Amino acid sequence: MQIIIGLLVAAAIIVLGCVLCRNSRKAKAGAIILGLLVFAVSDCYKIVPTGYSGIRSTFGQVSEESVPNGVNIKVPFIQKIALVNNKQQDFTAALEEVWGETKGQVQVYAKNALISASISPDKSAYLYINFNNNLDSLIDSVMFESAFKRAVYNLTPEQATNRAIIEPDTRDALQAMVDEKYGEGVVNIVQVVINQMDFEESYNTALAERNAASQKQQQQAIENETNKQKAEADAEIARTTAQGKADAEKIEAQGKAEANAIISNSVTDNTLKQDVLDKWNGQLPSVVSGENGLHGVFDVSSAIEDSSAAK
Repeated sequence: MQIIIGLLVAAAIIVLGCVLCRNSRKAKAGAIILGLLVFAVSDCYKIVPTGYSGIRSTFGQVSEESVPNGVNIKVPFIQKIALVNNKQQDFTAALEEVWGETKGQVQVYAKNALISASISPDKSAYLYINFNNNLDSLIDSVMFESAFKRAVYNLTPEQATNRAIIEPDTRDALQAMVDEKYGEGVVNIVQVVINQMDFEESYNTALAERNAASQKQQQQAIENETNKQKAEADAEIARTTAQGKADAEKIEAQGKAEANAIISNSVTDNTLKQDVLDKWNGQLPSVVSGENGLHGVFDVSSAIEDSSAAK
């Protein structure tokens, strides 16, 4: 783009000079020379923006030292400065399902992974010389698939679908593969995000059945505990009721015994005589006898007199 702009500016200068100085050969020659100078100057520098590294090459021979950011002078038409992007870049991998096997030989797949990575500025020239500096080609879907298989192989099925575990493990496995291929410190894998993961259908079915059985078992355990607590409560109520009844009967028996004792202590000869008089029908028997012979004899008339006197 820089050369194209310089070429357009140079062409404009030459055309304008020729038009304005049509009658002067020297003026035309001056305009042509000025245009060529402008075109040459437009190719004698290169601006390396922030976040990029410059790679200088002379007649195709690449220098191993990176060009710093800013304006850099170069020999026009002989030297070139290419740019390598050192910013963090995101690209997708595993557009189709990538399958792996967990512990216990459970099949699980990943799909639509997002990989964030960057190229080290110090290694930009090395990558430019030996490899393509495009991250999309440096880290392809095949490498991601291999890293995913390595990571998931050491995990249980529960861990394999846990983002907090599988994504960092896949990133570490991918970083190890990148270091092995390009060297340490060349490409930095910042993050791996797996947008979609799932088990094979048969495992999902078995997992659903197991969860349903587990929920049923938990529900049954809750019901059993509830029934147990109710039975214990009913037993406690029955025990309390029985104890209360027994205590009431004991109190009633004690009350009767105390009443009988009071009655027994209050019975005397006079009270017995009074009881007989209270039950007398008006007839005047002369004697009172028991079943087995004469137990006691008293004069009714004297008893009446004694009662009257007592009153």
